[in-house]
Amino acid sequence: MKTVIIVGAGATVAAAPNRSKKNTPPLDLTFFKQAEAAGSEGLEGIRRYMKENHGIDILILGVSLEDVFNRIFTDIYIRESDDPPIKAMWDLLQLYNRSIAQTTNELLDNSRDGVYGLITKLLNYEDELEVVFITYNQDIMIEKALAKLKEVKSYSNRIKFSLSECYCMNFSTFRSLGRSKSKLPNDDGNSISILKLHGSLNWVYSVEKAKERNIILRQPKGDIICLTPKDIFVNLQKRKYGGTDQYYIPIIVPPVSEKTLRYSSILKDIRKLSGDHLRDAERIIVFGYSFPEADIMARNMISQAINTNNSIKDFIIIDIDPSVCTRIARHSNLPSFKYYKSVKRFSAEYRH
Repeated sequence: MKTVIIVGAGATVAAAPNRSKKNTPPLDLTFFKQAEAAGSEGLEGIRRYMKENHGIDILILGVSLEDVFNRIFTDIYIRESDDPPIKAMWDLLQLYNRSIAQTTNELLDNSRDGVYGLITKLLNYEDELEVVFITYNQDIMIEKALAKLKEVKSYSNRIKFSLSECYCMNFSTFRSLGRSKSKLPNDDGNSISILKLHGSLNWVYSVEKAKERNIILRQPKGDIICLTPKDIFVNLQKRKYGGTDQYYIPIIVPPVSEKTLRYSSILKDIRKLSGDHLRDAERIIVFGYSFPEADIMARNMISQAINTNNSIKDFIIIDIDPSVCTRIARHSNLPSFKYYKSVKRFSAEYRH
């Protein structure tokens, strides 16, 4: 059965049930408080900028990461070459990258509550698994789970996974910027597709003009590199490579309202392919994606695809928060769907 799995931030959080609050992958409304608990570098500069320019203390519980990103992005374009908002955006992107990396790199890649557990259950139900991942996450938890499954004897021949094929993108090269010996598989051949609509921390491009902070606003003009280590942290600092000073900028779409413009030339084919897969799917599983009202592009793409798909036999929601069911019902014409609070509950109750 052709299966599309839509993965949101809740899936990464689900894979970390026993971690301390400061080490749990952050959600939008908990981001800055968790950054404070973790003692994250750069937080004070962002806090000072927001207080001085918008009268907002970002450490008050309930201040949205998306709202802060939107305000600073708007300031950059209103004030043009003025340095303070660009410096604030630089600090915020640093903090965002570091927070994703530090809270997810150490998560178990074989968590029974995360993607690994979900795929093992599907493999137990079916002899042949035809699956495509569509995700809004920029971490590499899906990749790590698939790599781990390839190491399990009973699943190894049934899981096809390769960095060179899974993203459906053309990279100039695959390499590590550090000395990590723990790398993701990059065999030639077919692979399960992982379509990352908001980019990925391990997709980077290099820029040589190190003194210009506004390089973070540019669209990449050169080659795109895919990083291979299992632990990813792209620090926006210059480093030597090939005898020159370079910055490596990750291709990630930050949580701003207008996401379609950021890296649009790179991501447009992935977005189209995602819509095509959703329109052809026989089973759709939504795992940890909350259909936020602010993410208009994603919500519209999913609702249009679902509402024009006459082949859906199963629509499944896995989320700790049952209110996501109301949002999906409001944006689709589905006659029915199944809801499970966790992967464990899905495993216990679902029988195809």
